[in-house]
Amino acid sequence: MAESKKRKAVPSSGTSTPETLPQAKGEACSEEARKRILDAAQTLFAAHGFNATTTKAIAEKAEVPGGLIFYYFPTKKALLQSIIDERNILTELRAALETQAVPDPDPRSALITLGSRYLDTLKQHKELACILLREFRTHPEVATQFHELREEQIRFIASYLQASLDAGHYQPLKNVQTLARMFLYNFIVIGIIEELPEPLPFIKDMVDILMCSIT
Repeated sequence: MAESKKRKAVPSSGTSTPETLPQAKGEACSEEARKRILDAAQTLFAAHGFNATTTKAIAEKAEVPGGLIFYYFPTKKALLQSIIDERNILTELRAALETQAVPDPDPRSALITLGSRYLDTLKQHKELACILLREFRTHPEVATQFHELREEQIRFIASYLQASLDAGHYQPLKNVQTLARMFLYNFIVIGIIEELPEPLPFIKDMVDILMCSIT
């Protein structure tokens, strides 16, 4: 009697099977749900603040069951920490400024270009910037990133400005760190707090004021 049973096919390496497909689909859905929670929390924290935002509001905006938030994040504060850690605006600013490695020998032109890049990056990540500015006084984890962001950027601006001055054969500045701090703070204000429809004229005016200390 011929054997009627068919041999069970052995899947080759890397081939999905009916057993692995539900697991892969579940993992994808799990990541998507977690991302929606992070997106919703980021938007609400930026708009209303951490304390004024409830986990119920986050769940409703993310379109997930309320209990699912605590599956991924044990507390609302842990959710804030994940946003700060995983969506670090400092990384974005570093990437935006990589193309500015070679200084322009004209410090005015250099600062205008630098300022424009700052504004573009802050606008692209305005929610994260708003969270940093809003929450850094009351949440140590936010304050840590805010201060790291501020001090690193001040050092970069000061170094870049001094290199531009050197390339243009200007006299070294004793107060270059102060100028860099003023430059950065102005961009924090116009990039986060104000919304200028045409920021370039403001950038040029601000740079011209700073240039009075250089020339």
